[in-house]
Amino acid sequence: MLVSPEKLVAEWEVPDPRGSADGVTDVFFGDPQSPGRLRDLLEARVDAVPPGGEIAWVTYYFRDEKLADALIRAHRRGVRVLISVEGRPRMRSANEAVIAKLADPDTGIGEGLRVVKRGLFRHLHEKLYCFSHPYPVALAGSFNPSGNQPEDPRTVAKIGDQDRGHNFLVELRGSAVPQLFDHARMVHKDVPIFFNHFSQRAARPIRARKLRAYFFPRLGNPLDALLHSLVPGSRLRIAASHLRDGSIAATLTMLAAAGVHIELLTEETAVAEDFIDLGEVTAFSPEVMDGECAT
Repeated sequence: MLVSPEKLVAEWEVPDPRGSADGVTDVFFGDPQSPGRLRDLLEARVDAVPPGGEIAWVTYYFRDEKLADALIRAHRRGVRVLISVEGRPRMRSANEAVIAKLADPDTGIGEGLRVVKRGLFRHLHEKLYCFSHPYPVALAGSFNPSGNQPEDPRTVAKIGDQDRGHNFLVELRGSAVPQLFDHARMVHKDVPIFFNHFSQRAARPIRARKLRAYFFPRLGNPLDALLHSLVPGSRLRIAASHLRDGSIAATLTMLAAAGVHIELLTEETAVAEDFIDLGEVTAFSPEVMDGECAT
């Protein structure tokens, strides 16, 4: 059963210091010049939640054992901690240490951990971090806590170093937060049936004033209508670690040829050029990053 925004706010009774703030209220960036900034932000938010509060996370990679320890401390002081993590990431062993630590019913968070194993291509690729206190807030973006100390160079070589990579987390407040909490709870408890991910409930976007957030997989891509609505002279900026969707690449090529100025920031791979002949489309301004970029 989903919890209504009104019940959620009444349950916590936590005033937001920014009053009527609704939507995006801050953006935090991580990069090679500020290593560990985003994981430190998450740990500080965990430590700020008092007994009776709630933390709900959904993430793909989770290797940071110190961050896992912070969640265990929160659980022990009476915080409701719900963690959903991918059980079959690209590097299968990446999450094993943190899963073992959190899963222990005596020394971890026990049933507060859900290891998601959906099979096929349906990985849990979200990066969502919800906190009830000191005011209701959700952080969402490209960062997952995939680093650990001391670091294993072999693991970093395979999955990258997100503590030192180019990542971001957007801070959301107001009416979006109860909806994102509900979503995180739904991921934590739902039975992994394939068609559940295309249901009206799962596909319902998050709405908060000018904010729209969409969950995948879903039937239909909201980007299609937005991209096709661009007129000549428009400017489109994209930052993405991966560009493997041939239909999106074809759309970008068509828009560039029609006079839309497109700036594409992507990871250092040949994938983008496999789909887009940059030499033939002068409106593209591609920039290739020498470093980690995640989505």
